[in-house]
Amino acid sequence: RCNNVLYLRGVPEDEEIEDAAED
Repeated sequence: RCNNVLYLRGVPEDEEIEDAAED
């Protein structure tokens, strides 16, 4: 998912990223 890009950038401000990380 594109969320991975945000996570790599170090922007865990979106709750969606947290949800995706658990998925």
